[in-house]
Amino acid sequence: MIVLRSVGKFFGLAGIRLGFVWAEEALLQRLAVLQDDWSVSHPARWAGKLALADTAWQKQQRARLITAGARLRNCLQTAYPRTEIQSSALFAYSAMANAREEYERLARQGVLVRYFSGQETLRFGLPQEESDWQRLEYALGNRGFVGRCRKLGSVNL
Repeated sequence: MIVLRSVGKFFGLAGIRLGFVWAEEALLQRLAVLQDDWSVSHPARWAGKLALADTAWQKQQRARLITAGARLRNCLQTAYPRTEIQSSALFAYSAMANAREEYERLARQGVLVRYFSGQETLRFGLPQEESDWQRLEYALGNRGFVGRCRKLGSVNL
């Protein structure tokens, strides 16, 4: 088994190029032969060390991501009732026939999502601030959606 982890998204450290791999020693040695040298900057090491040491914050972050992910899924499922929403703690995906049109419409409203042209899919990231949630709700509201992007109760881990 191989476990890959990136520090950037979970810890909210956009741009940090720091990740880890856990595996059996023999597999790690085989991977090391295939990997090019990739230096990790001192600021990335410093931030990574602090982030990994703060286990209380990690627990809080996991709960926040679970709650926010459920909120996003609920919001999108209500806005797009005939569309399957697939989600994780960080993203929600929606395949729709008019994905390009919806991507452009949302962009005009100040909501930037990722458009995957080959699959006609949109990927929504988690809004960070309450004002971001409100902007998403407003943009979805412009298509006849009556607000369902409300805060959900928090998760205790």
